[in-house]
Amino acid sequence: MAVTVKSARELGLMRDSGKILAEVHAKLGEFVKPGISTLEIDQLGEKLIRGYDCVPNFLHYNGYPASICVSVNDEVVHGKASLLMKMPGTMEEKFANLRAAYGFMTVHPGKKLLFMGQEFAQEREWSEERGLDWELLETPEHAQFQEYVKALWKFYREAPALYELDDDPDGFEWINHMESEKNMLTLIRKSKKKEETLVIVCNFSALKYEKYQMGVPYAGKYKEVFNSDGKQFGGTGAGNPRLKSSKKTEADERKNSLTITVAPLAIQIFAFKEAEEEKKTPKKTVRKALEKKIEKEREKELKQQEIKLPKEEVKSNSEKPEAKPEPKKLEAKPEPQKLEAKPEPEKLEVKPEPQKLEAKPEPKKLERKQKKRGRTGRKK
Repeated sequence: MAVTVKSARELGLMRDSGKILAEVHAKLGEFVKPGISTLEIDQLGEKLIRGYDCVPNFLHYNGYPASICVSVNDEVVHGKASLLMKMPGTMEEKFANLRAAYGFMTVHPGKKLLFMGQEFAQEREWSEERGLDWELLETPEHAQFQEYVKALWKFYREAPALYELDDDPDGFEWINHMESEKNMLTLIRKSKKKEETLVIVCNFSALKYEKYQMGVPYAGKYKEVFNSDGKQFGGTGAGNPRLKSSKKTEADERKNSLTITVAPLAIQIFAFKEAEEEKKTPKKTVRKALEKKIEKEREKELKQQEIKLPKEEVKSNSEKPEAKPEPKKLEAKPEPQKLEAKPEPEKLEVKPEPQKLEAKPEPKKLERKQKKRGRTGRKK
């Protein structure tokens, strides 16, 4: 391929035309305001160019009717279709895919840009010959999508981790970008403060994953603070409503991991909560230590009282305090059990003496006495 080498004169003309073009752009920038038409911009541009004794390069190029090429948006060519209609699947899946795509754009480093009408998922491609299809907002799907975009931008503004270190390598870190079989990405966004760290899961598949394990940067608790699959946005509502505690189980080459539910065709953002607990834990440990000390002191006092009490009793009774284990031994003596089991009361009940009493000879003696009395009577 031949290379054309410019002469010094040609290079000078290119340099001069570049300076003129920069000045025209600067003046047009001051002139452009909301409500101005592209025709007015074109007319001013041609006037400025001809004021430098130059000819607009675009004018009549292949039949082009204007002096400058200007557009009110980022459209360069037509026939691309809207973002919603580019998505695969059913209409429900198209909306879910578009929510995931917007979410990934938001959490990824870089500045954000949406073409007009895409905030409510316009179905038709934009055209300069008609206005936006605002009537779509009367349908629940498009109204919910608009609410999603509002919530997404609000979250972006309130999360420093998504913009504070946007141009710094320390602000972004992959967790796992190799799970192509699951069509998933996991990443970390950071700010200057550890407690503002965000862990993000992007699932670009239509599958829901239960008990999905992923590595996390720090040990602690994580709360799901944003989910594009929320029912308020038209999603299925799959997610993690409760706090999730990390475990010391290795995953994604990290010491700590988290087990979560991954929603289909969605992005989920988890906020790190350990910093707040670290501030509270010292107070708890101090309280526990004080309580332990108080318990130990009480135990010591009780022991001292137990030792002092027998000494006082010994002084009053003038007995040796150390040699008084007798009451404890008496408690453990088996003698009372033997007394209960003595057969002596049974022998008393079965004594033959009452039988002898029944057969007492004493009444016979009395009869004899009566006989004697009778005899004495006879003598009388």
